Amino acid sequence: MKRILLLVGSVLFGLSSFAQEEDVTHYIQNAGFDEDLTFQVDGAMKEAVSTTTSLSDRSWAYIAADSTVYARPKTTSGQNRPDGRKLEAVNGFKGRVNGWTMESNSDFPKCEWTYFGSVPYDLQSQSVPIADDGTTYLEVPARPTEFDGGVGFVYLRAGWTNSAIYKQVVKLPCAVYRLEYWTININPNTSAVAADLTQIQCRKEVFKDEEGTGLNAQEWTKHEFEFTPTAEFTMQFGYQAANSGSGGQPIVALDGIKLYKIGEADPMEILRSDINDLSAECEELSGQAAGNSFDGLADQISDYAMEIQDLADAAENQAELEAAMRTISAQVAQFREAINVMKSVESMLTKMDDLLTNTDFEGKADFEAAYKKILSYREGTVDGENVDYAALILGAVEEANQAILAYYMSQKGSLDNPANFTILIKHPWFINTEAEPVLAGDTWEFPL
Repeated sequence: MKRILLLVGSVLFGLSSFAQEEDVTHYIQNAGFDEDLTFQVDGAMKEAVSTTTSLSDRSWAYIAADSTVYARPKTTSGQNRPDGRKLEAVNGFKGRVNGWTMESNSDFPKCEWTYFGSVPYDLQSQSVPIADDGTTYLEVPARPTEFDGGVGFVYLRAGWTNSAIYKQVVKLPCAVYRLEYWTININPNTSAVAADLTQIQCRKEVFKDEEGTGLNAQEWTKHEFEFTPTAEFTMQFGYQAANSGSGGQPIVALDGIKLYKIGEADPMEILRSDINDLSAECEELSGQAAGNSFDGLADQISDYAMEIQDLADAAENQAELEAAMRTISAQVAQFREAINVMKSVESMLTKMDDLLTNTDFEGKADFEAAYKKILSYREGTVDGENVDYAALILGAVEEANQAILAYYMSQKGSLDNPANFTILIKHPWFINTEAEPVLAGDTWEFPL
């Protein structure tokens, strides 16, 4: 079964096609997950150099020299095997695999309910128990006929919101490439909906399996992406489990990674196209800022959109153009962050205005000055030239919080008129800050 998830049209960059595609999978380290297996055919694990770290009341961490970790049962565990044998299970594992970086949402060496590693197709039946009572075992798919599976594959399984990914940054010459990989879900009892973290990132483009076949299809399914990197791309494979046991989650095998060069590309042309896209994005971001009355930010972004072309024109070679691209990308990323916090800044200004209207603490003059200062960030009235409104807006929420705290601390409480220090309690309404009500007279009003 073949799926083509997303294609990047090479005609955008005036690319010429190869008469014959070229297999360049050698750019990828350990593409087949055949090296550095987490388990051997007989179920043997990597040798542990540490076995004294407790993960829970049921598991020890068996840690190998390369930081591969296995959760092994404690003899004091309340679990038991119906056949009377000693507990032998692996309650989770995170295998470090040569060529790949493994990332997880739990701190090292925690690995319970997360089963990520490289496993051989010829793994012996019932050689790796993954339940304390010895009733569940690590199972592998039949060796694929659709592609050459080699020795092993990457095994992806998790439960209880645990997640992990295998990531690799691939360095390669500028050209047009096609990446292929295959997946299969070997759990016929899948009932939970897991979050697919698999994606390929090249320049500004991010490719994902929008159809969900990577986690769900119970036959070997091919995925293909075409893209044009200037020097590198990043691929990652993994998922985050739903908040339930691993028995109902997808159990994904991934293998058959191949990379083909299918066309030539001009890196200078690609970089200039990407820079033009960032300039166009700046115009869009400026419009968003203006639409929310953040006039200083809107003008700053609009001015930078015009400066972008000057930065690109000043570059005389690829290295200089790449440096310009990094500078521009970083600045546009800051603009995006500033746009994302506009709502929070507006919420803080509303809170400060409400305090000025409904309270009269001793530090009111200083607090009013702080309010007007932050208001000037939004209105674009800060004194001086080349004001970095994006940076000011990014720091405005913290600045407002400090001003509010100082204003509350300026109170002079008494028995008859006690000071109100509710501000020292985080989330007293048990809701996000921007959704908290404001006091209007004797009535609390929630924002719409």
